[in-house]
Amino acid sequence: MDIKKILKEYQPIIDKKIKELVPTKIDQKWINKYVKKIRWQFEYDSINKGLVNPIWNFLNRGGKRWRPVLLLLCCEIVGGNEKDAIDFVALPELIHNGTLLVDDIEDKSSFRRGKKSLHLIYGEDIAINTGNAMYYLPTL
Repeated sequence: MDIKKILKEYQPIIDKKIKELVPTKIDQKWINKYVKKIRWQFEYDSINKGLVNPIWNFLNRGGKRWRPVLLLLCCEIVGGNEKDAIDFVALPELIHNGTLLVDDIEDKSSFRRGKKSLHLIYGEDIAINTGNAMYYLPTL
């Protein structure tokens, strides 16, 4: 088993599932899908600038996506069907990356994945909100 080959094979599938959950731009259609009863007007530009852009700034830096692959391989090992598990691959990836954002603030890290840490680009408030959102977006 060549793990690098497996990771490379699954990466586009995993990235597609992440984009289904967290698109690169949130709009009315996305809000309608996840917010049952809308009681206020959303400022999509603010949501995208303050949350979505930082998320994708970080996710686009790469990462091996091995946690989602591990989820699929575990499913296969116990005799499950990959198709039944594929919709869940975004969960471990988003949660893990959210922990990295908050960890960088706690550790006062300057760089992550070869670029400036998110809190140094957007500020600690945006980075904390982004990290926390990445913990909870998978529950939608």
